[in-house]
Amino acid sequence: MDDNNSFQTLTDYSLQVFQLCRLLWGPIETPKNVQLINQAYFEDQQRRHLLSNWLHQCILSQPQQEQWIMQNCEFLSRGLLNDCVKFAHDEGDLRLAALVHAASGSNTVRDILRHCAHEDIVDVYSKDFRRTIAILSGEFIVKGHNLVDQNRTTYWQMALALHLWFANSASDSVSTIVRDFESAYQEHYWLEPIAHHGNTKALDLRWKLLKLYTDDTYPIDNVFDVNSYTQNPFDYRL
Repeated sequence: MDDNNSFQTLTDYSLQVFQLCRLLWGPIETPKNVQLINQAYFEDQQRRHLLSNWLHQCILSQPQQEQWIMQNCEFLSRGLLNDCVKFAHDEGDLRLAALVHAASGSNTVRDILRHCAHEDIVDVYSKDFRRTIAILSGEFIVKGHNLVDQNRTTYWQMALALHLWFANSASDSVSTIVRDFESAYQEHYWLEPIAHHGNTKALDLRWKLLKLYTDDTYPIDNVFDVNSYTQNPFDYRL
Protein backbone atom coordinates (compact mmCIF):
# COMPACT_ATOMS: atom_id res chain seq x y z
CA MET A 1 0.00 0.00 0.00
CA ASP A 2 1.48 3.38 -1.01
CA ASP A 3 1.64 6.39 1.29
CA ASN A 4 -1.34 8.15 -0.33
CA ASN A 5 -3.60 5.12 0.06
CA SER A 6 -2.36 4.58 3.60
CA PHE A 7 -3.09 8.20 4.48
CA GLN A 8 -6.57 8.03 2.93
CA THR A 9 -7.33 4.80 4.78
CA LEU A 10 -6.31 6.35 8.09
CA THR A 11 -8.32 9.49 7.28
CA ASP A 12 -11.46 7.48 6.56
CA TYR A 13 -10.92 5.36 9.66
CA SER A 14 -10.34 8.43 11.84
CA LEU A 15 -13.58 9.94 10.56
CA GLN A 16 -15.47 6.78 11.51
CA VAL A 17 -13.91 6.90 14.99
CA PHE A 18 -14.88 10.55 15.40
CA GLN A 19 -18.44 9.92 14.23
CA LEU A 20 -18.76 6.95 16.57
CA CYS A 21 -17.54 8.97 19.57
CA ARG A 22 -19.96 11.76 18.74
CA LEU A 23 -22.98 9.46 18.45
CA LEU A 24 -22.11 7.62 21.68
CA TRP A 25 -21.20 10.55 23.91
CA GLY A 26 -22.41 13.64 22.09
CA PRO A 27 -25.52 15.57 23.18
CA ILE A 28 -28.89 14.34 21.92
CA GLU A 29 -31.23 17.02 20.65
CA THR A 30 -34.66 16.75 22.22
CA PRO A 31 -37.81 17.92 20.42
CA LYS A 32 -39.10 21.29 21.53
CA ASN A 33 -42.52 21.72 23.10
CA VAL A 34 -42.73 17.97 23.76
CA GLN A 35 -42.93 16.50 27.25
CA LEU A 36 -40.81 13.36 27.38
CA ILE A 37 -41.93 10.73 29.88
CA ASN A 38 -38.60 8.89 29.84
CA GLN A 39 -35.69 11.09 28.78
CA ALA A 40 -33.09 8.32 29.19
CA TYR A 41 -35.05 5.91 26.99
CA PHE A 42 -35.54 8.58 24.33
CA GLU A 43 -31.82 9.36 24.22
CA ASP A 44 -30.85 5.70 24.06
CA GLN A 45 -33.23 5.09 21.16
CA GLN A 46 -31.78 8.10 19.37
CA ARG A 47 -28.26 6.75 19.86
CA ARG A 48 -29.43 3.38 18.56
CA HIS A 49 -30.74 5.10 15.44
CA LEU A 50 -27.45 6.95 15.00
CA LEU A 51 -25.51 3.71 15.49
CA SER A 52 -27.64 2.05 12.83
CA ASN A 53 -26.82 4.82 10.36
CA TRP A 54 -23.14 4.64 11.27
CA LEU A 55 -23.01 0.87 10.73
CA HIS A 56 -24.80 1.25 7.43
CA GLN A 57 -22.18 3.72 6.23
CA CYS A 58 -19.37 1.43 7.44
CA ILE A 59 -20.88 -1.46 5.49
CA LEU A 60 -21.29 0.59 2.32
CA SER A 61 -17.62 1.61 2.54
CA GLN A 62 -16.54 -2.03 2.46
CA PRO A 63 -16.02 -3.85 -0.84
CA GLN A 64 -18.80 -6.24 -1.74
CA GLN A 65 -18.03 -9.87 -1.08
CA GLU A 66 -17.71 -11.49 -4.48
CA GLN A 67 -19.50 -14.69 -3.55
CA TRP A 68 -22.51 -12.67 -2.43
CA ILE A 69 -22.70 -10.08 -5.19
CA MET A 70 -25.42 -11.94 -7.05
CA GLN A 71 -27.11 -13.17 -3.90
CA ASN A 72 -30.02 -11.63 -2.07
CA CYS A 73 -28.14 -11.84 1.22
CA GLU A 74 -25.76 -9.14 0.04
CA PHE A 75 -28.67 -6.70 -0.08
CA LEU A 76 -30.17 -7.93 3.19
CA SER A 77 -26.86 -7.64 5.00
CA ARG A 78 -26.54 -4.07 3.79
CA GLY A 79 -30.07 -3.24 4.90
CA LEU A 80 -31.29 -2.83 1.31
CA LEU A 81 -34.60 -4.69 1.53
CA ASN A 82 -36.20 -3.01 -1.48
CA ASP A 83 -33.16 -3.81 -3.62
CA CYS A 84 -33.39 -7.42 -2.46
CA VAL A 85 -37.04 -7.61 -3.51
CA LYS A 86 -36.29 -6.07 -6.91
CA PHE A 87 -33.33 -8.35 -7.56
CA ALA A 88 -35.28 -11.49 -6.63
CA HIS A 89 -38.16 -10.36 -8.83
CA ASP A 90 -35.87 -9.61 -11.77
CA GLU A 91 -34.26 -13.03 -11.39
CA GLY A 92 -37.68 -14.66 -11.53
CA ASP A 93 -37.65 -15.85 -7.91
CA LEU A 94 -41.11 -14.55 -7.07
CA ARG A 95 -41.34 -16.71 -3.95
CA LEU A 96 -38.28 -15.07 -2.44
CA ALA A 97 -39.35 -11.60 -3.56
CA ALA A 98 -42.73 -12.06 -1.87
CA LEU A 99 -41.10 -13.44 1.28
CA VAL A 100 -38.72 -10.50 1.72
CA HIS A 101 -41.41 -7.96 0.90
CA ALA A 102 -43.82 -9.47 3.42
CA ALA A 103 -41.24 -9.85 6.18
CA SER A 104 -39.90 -6.32 5.78
CA GLY A 105 -43.15 -4.85 7.05
CA SER A 106 -44.77 -7.56 9.13
CA ASN A 107 -43.84 -8.85 12.57
CA THR A 108 -46.30 -11.71 12.09
CA VAL A 109 -44.40 -12.98 9.07
CA ARG A 110 -41.13 -12.71 10.95
CA ASP A 111 -42.60 -14.72 13.84
CA ILE A 112 -43.55 -17.45 11.38
CA LEU A 113 -40.04 -17.39 9.92
CA ARG A 114 -38.55 -17.76 13.41
CA HIS A 115 -40.58 -20.93 13.80
CA CYS A 116 -39.54 -22.16 10.35
CA ALA A 117 -35.87 -21.51 11.08
CA HIS A 118 -35.92 -24.15 13.80
CA GLU A 119 -37.86 -26.71 11.79
CA ASP A 120 -36.30 -29.33 9.55
CA ILE A 121 -38.41 -27.98 6.71
CA VAL A 122 -35.77 -25.33 5.98
CA ASP A 123 -33.35 -28.09 4.99
CA VAL A 124 -35.22 -28.56 1.71
CA TYR A 125 -34.37 -25.02 0.65
CA SER A 126 -31.18 -23.84 -1.00
CA LYS A 127 -28.35 -22.54 1.17
CA ASP A 128 -29.04 -18.94 0.14
CA PHE A 129 -32.77 -19.26 0.79
CA ARG A 130 -32.09 -20.66 4.27
CA ARG A 131 -29.71 -17.77 4.88
CA THR A 132 -32.42 -15.33 3.84
CA ILE A 133 -34.90 -16.92 6.24
CA ALA A 134 -32.32 -16.74 9.04
CA ILE A 135 -31.66 -13.04 8.44
CA LEU A 136 -35.30 -12.02 8.14
CA SER A 137 -36.32 -14.03 11.20
CA GLY A 138 -33.39 -12.84 13.30
CA GLU A 139 -32.67 -16.48 14.18
CA PHE A 140 -29.06 -16.66 13.04
CA ILE A 141 -27.97 -19.55 15.25
CA VAL A 142 -29.94 -22.76 14.69
CA LYS A 143 -28.88 -26.13 16.12
CA GLY A 144 -25.44 -24.76 16.94
CA HIS A 145 -24.78 -23.40 13.46
CA ASN A 146 -24.73 -19.86 12.12
CA LEU A 147 -26.98 -20.09 9.06
CA VAL A 148 -25.99 -16.59 7.95
CA ASP A 149 -22.22 -17.00 8.10
CA GLN A 150 -21.31 -20.67 8.20
CA ASN A 151 -17.74 -20.00 7.11
CA ARG A 152 -17.25 -17.06 9.51
CA THR A 153 -16.21 -14.56 6.85
CA THR A 154 -18.57 -11.67 7.68
CA TYR A 155 -16.75 -8.67 9.12
CA TRP A 156 -17.87 -7.52 12.53
CA GLN A 157 -19.65 -4.28 11.57
CA MET A 158 -21.99 -6.19 9.28
CA ALA A 159 -22.60 -8.87 11.91
CA LEU A 160 -23.37 -6.22 14.54
CA ALA A 161 -25.70 -4.46 12.10
CA LEU A 162 -27.56 -7.72 11.46
CA HIS A 163 -28.11 -8.09 15.20
CA LEU A 164 -29.38 -4.51 15.46
CA TRP A 165 -31.67 -4.69 12.42
CA PHE A 166 -33.01 -8.23 12.64
CA ALA A 167 -32.16 -10.12 15.85
CA ASN A 168 -32.72 -7.58 18.61
CA SER A 169 -36.09 -6.05 19.40
CA ALA A 170 -36.88 -2.47 18.46
CA SER A 171 -36.76 -1.42 22.12
CA ASP A 172 -33.36 -2.94 22.94
CA SER A 173 -30.68 -0.51 24.01
CA VAL A 174 -27.28 -0.08 22.40
CA SER A 175 -25.78 -1.86 25.42
CA THR A 176 -28.05 -4.89 24.95
CA ILE A 177 -27.25 -5.15 21.24
CA VAL A 178 -23.50 -4.94 21.86
CA ARG A 179 -23.69 -7.57 24.62
CA ASP A 180 -25.71 -9.95 22.44
CA PHE A 181 -23.25 -9.65 19.58
CA GLU A 182 -20.31 -10.07 21.95
CA SER A 183 -21.79 -13.28 23.37
CA ALA A 184 -22.28 -14.61 19.84
CA TYR A 185 -18.73 -13.96 18.67
CA GLN A 186 -17.27 -15.29 21.93
CA GLU A 187 -19.11 -18.53 21.17
CA HIS A 188 -17.40 -18.48 17.75
CA TYR A 189 -20.53 -17.81 15.69
CA TRP A 190 -19.07 -14.61 14.23
CA LEU A 191 -15.58 -13.33 13.56
CA GLU A 192 -14.01 -11.37 16.38
CA PRO A 193 -13.91 -7.58 15.92
CA ILE A 194 -10.20 -7.62 15.12
CA ALA A 195 -8.40 -4.44 14.05
CA HIS A 196 -8.96 -3.63 10.38
CA HIS A 197 -5.32 -3.94 9.27
CA GLY A 198 -5.61 -7.66 9.97
CA ASN A 199 -2.01 -8.29 11.04
CA THR A 200 -2.80 -8.44 14.73
CA LYS A 201 -4.97 -10.07 17.34
CA ALA A 202 -5.80 -6.70 18.88
CA LEU A 203 -9.46 -5.74 18.90
CA ASP A 204 -10.62 -2.92 16.66
CA LEU A 205 -10.57 0.53 18.29
CA ARG A 206 -14.14 1.12 17.13
CA TRP A 207 -15.28 -2.00 18.96
CA LYS A 208 -13.37 -0.92 22.06
CA LEU A 209 -15.20 2.40 22.01
CA LEU A 210 -18.52 0.55 21.89
CA LYS A 211 -17.38 -1.54 24.84
CA LEU A 212 -16.27 1.56 26.74
CA TYR A 213 -19.72 3.08 26.26
CA THR A 214 -21.73 -0.02 27.15
CA ASP A 215 -19.61 -1.54 29.95
CA ASP A 216 -18.83 0.55 33.03
CA THR A 217 -16.09 -1.89 34.04
CA TYR A 218 -14.23 -1.74 30.73
CA PRO A 219 -10.69 -0.33 31.27
CA ILE A 220 -10.23 2.95 29.43
CA ASP A 221 -6.54 2.11 28.92
CA ASN A 222 -7.59 -0.40 26.25
CA VAL A 223 -8.53 2.34 23.79
CA PHE A 224 -4.98 3.72 23.79
CA ASP A 225 -3.45 0.61 22.21
CA VAL A 226 -2.18 1.71 18.78
CA ASN A 227 -2.41 -1.88 17.56
CA SER A 228 -6.16 -1.36 17.56
CA TYR A 229 -5.93 0.72 14.40
CA THR A 230 -2.43 0.43 12.91
CA GLN A 231 0.35 -2.11 12.48
CA ASN A 232 2.94 0.58 13.19
CA PRO A 233 3.59 0.60 16.96
CA PHE A 234 4.93 4.16 16.73
CA ASP A 235 1.94 5.59 14.87
CA TYR A 236 0.03 7.74 17.36
CA ARG A 237 -1.64 10.02 14.80
CA LEU A 238 -5.12 8.93 15.80
